[in-house]
Amino acid sequence: MKTKQIVKILIINLGILLLMNSCGTGTSTIIEEETVISKTKMPNWIIQTPKDNDCYIGIGSAPKKEGSTEHIQTATNSALNMIAGKIKVNISSDVISSLIEKGEIIEEEFRSKIRAKTQMDLEGYELVDSFEDGLNFYVYYKLSKQKYTSIKTEKKNEAIQLALDNHLTAKVNLAKKNYEDAIKYYIKSLEAIEPFLSESLEANADGEKVYLGNYLYKKLQNVFSDINIKAENKNINGKLGQPLNNAIFLVTNKNGKFIENFPLAFSFIRGKADFIPSGKSDRNGKNKVSISKMISTKDLQTVEAKYDISHHLNSNSIILNKLLMTLTIPSDRITINVMKPIIYIDSKETISGKKIDIPRIEPVLKGKLSELEFEFIELPFDNDWVIKIEANAREGSQISSLFTSFADLTFSVTDVSTGNEIYKTTLNGIKGVDLNFEKAGYKALENIAQKVKEEVIPKLLGNIQ
Repeated sequence: MKTKQIVKILIINLGILLLMNSCGTGTSTIIEEETVISKTKMPNWIIQTPKDNDCYIGIGSAPKKEGSTEHIQTATNSALNMIAGKIKVNISSDVISSLIEKGEIIEEEFRSKIRAKTQMDLEGYELVDSFEDGLNFYVYYKLSKQKYTSIKTEKKNEAIQLALDNHLTAKVNLAKKNYEDAIKYYIKSLEAIEPFLSESLEANADGEKVYLGNYLYKKLQNVFSDINIKAENKNINGKLGQPLNNAIFLVTNKNGKFIENFPLAFSFIRGKADFIPSGKSDRNGKNKVSISKMISTKDLQTVEAKYDISHHLNSNSIILNKLLMTLTIPSDRITINVMKPIIYIDSKETISGKKIDIPRIEPVLKGKLSELEFEFIELPFDNDWVIKIEANAREGSQISSLFTSFADLTFSVTDVSTGNEIYKTTLNGIKGVDLNFEKAGYKALENIAQKVKEEVIPKLLGNIQ
């Protein structure tokens, strides 16, 4: 009997508690719990992607991050990427098919870029639903196939018209022999139809029906085919460490007429120099490579000039960039026979201030530089460099029967053509040990000679490079 009373009291108290909660919030606790359960129930479109023959469906998800809404955009991008992946990429353009066959463009990479571009340009998609639980956020998007086709057709027509307008501007510039502007506008015309380069775009151009992508590509190639870049002299001479003024390229058309203000890019495909990597042709079609110093010790070096297409490349137009890089660009090369400087050595080697009969440093210097094919001259005439050596060994200390001397060196190189000192260094306190001070002095000079061979000469060559 006592137990039944306790149970009855508990039931009454629970009822009062529920009634109080209901009054306080206007909704029973039981209803709230049912609502929470319904909200956390995962919708079917997450478990199984819906099928719709009239729409492209995209489901995306992303893990939630506390204090951030980044997961919403990530899930949206995932859903749109799914939609883009369902839109077929048909390759019907002859120029693209040809480049794929030649291995110039990898087909799957090309398709991937088209899909990425499709996703970026998607319009008309609709948010159907979204859902989130404690861990993830989900979105459900759809895009009407009919709407997609309609939007794409409108964009395609606008792109075709823009491409034709740029084509007309390119033709006008070509007629005026403004080759650089003609190239620029042909590239702009291709850029306009970049999202549709995989397709056979039919259009009316120059009074005939054409496939626009193929047509514009060929027109651009024809412009380059009408341009000649030719070295004024195929073989020229230069000297290490000195400027070069006769590396000149001529720019003409097929009829031999000079092309003015045509941009060229220069590069050393063999060797190395300090030079300005680009330039424009003058009124006589000449474009001189501005080389301030030849710095490679290679005997034969090669500089190339070609049309500088790099300033037309765009990091946002990866497909177009690949297409442009397949064009045959006019170019030519100059071979430079690089001679080593002719050197006069002004050497003064002394022990305790007295000049020695058989120098120790000069022969080592000549031997090392001769290995690198430098030439020497006995008198200071018709030489390119003067190397001045001043070395003196001084007495140090004596311990028992061993004598120590210390040698100091000043080493400098002057370019005769400019009068500039191109390198200078000093070595101090280089020790030599032998049975008397004189022999120790020779030993110290020999040790300096070794340092000249191993340290000074590499630094000298590195300095001019």
